[in-house]
Amino acid sequence: MIDVWQSTVAAVGIVTAVAWPLWQHTHKRTAEATAADFIQRLSESQDRFQQAYQAFAAELTSLTEPCEGWDHWLDRDLVATVRKHGYEIVLRPTTDAQSRAVDCRGRATTSDYYAALTPGAGGGLAQRAYARRATGDAFVFFDGVAPQERDFPPGGLATPLRDRDSLVIP
Repeated sequence: MIDVWQSTVAAVGIVTAVAWPLWQHTHKRTAEATAADFIQRLSESQDRFQQAYQAFAAELTSLTEPCEGWDHWLDRDLVATVRKHGYEIVLRPTTDAQSRAVDCRGRATTSDYYAALTPGAGGGLAQRAYARRATGDAFVFFDGVAPQERDFPPGGLATPLRDRDSLVIP
């Protein structure tokens, strides 16, 4: 009976040793794909906000809790999912942006925005961090620190999001 018990414990240990890293890798890839999708959807929502208000939202709540009659809002469930995957979301005016008029709820708008997703909040497994401005591409850093405005090309070190899979960093 002891031999059966020991064999069972050994088998469970082996299965766990193989399955746990696979689960972690799958969870990490899912989190990073969700974040990459989110930064694109945030950009689309900002573009629609800009068409409606001739300015960009300076804070996330302007996109998740929009003014009456504006139906191009950013899905709050998607925001919650990104946070559940361990990402912190930052949306603010860029350092060289100009303030614009406020929206219907008195929230600030801006001529340009910086959006970033940084992993690590809530014990997530993701490593890739993402950022973008109103114009140009979204960018990725592979070390868990979101690219800052100075990191965007030309001359910056950030990798365009469209090229992320061509660069493999262990």
